[in-house]
Amino acid sequence: MVTMIPELLYSRPYYNSAPGRNPRSGITYRLCQQARINAYKIPGSELQEYVRALPKKCILIPVPGHFGRASHTRDLCNCLQKAAGISKDVRIIDALLCESHPSLCEMKRAGKSTDDIEIRMSVNLDETSRYDLSRLSETFTLVLVDNVLDTGKTLTAASDAVGAPCKALTLGYTGNDTGISQCLTL
Repeated sequence: MVTMIPELLYSRPYYNSAPGRNPRSGITYRLCQQARINAYKIPGSELQEYVRALPKKCILIPVPGHFGRASHTRDLCNCLQKAAGISKDVRIIDALLCESHPSLCEMKRAGKSTDDIEIRMSVNLDETSRYDLSRLSETFTLVLVDNVLDTGKTLTAASDAVGAPCKALTLGYTGNDTGISQCLTL
């Protein structure tokens, strides 16, 4: 099996790198946290730079969390679609499922290695039985959506599960070397 690595369309630095300041006080950090709590409270104006990065015709695919389903990322996709309005043809397919696994974020916060964690994703046949993602990728750009890019494991597993060329959009990027190409400016 060939590993499919998505191109990163856009992401902002997750941590505020200004010396002497709390790295978790930055705007992007707060935006990513808000997406986890309640994406619907993110003002559309804060999402506009992400919307500008989206292709004219795209399908947003929310990336599932460590518990197996997409929840806050699905809400984030809905918010991006709403912020795009009629300026772009933005559709959403909740196409992915994930086997439950430990939270990579929590493991890293606890100082544990995430190297041995394998993320297994598959296509949600209930949702995509009426869609052929490979065929859709001929007309639409498939865009994986997540709140934070850190290790790159989740996006790579999602891209492999989709099995068609896709790109990725995340609210924040931690700066770790993930192997996923970076496009941090529009």
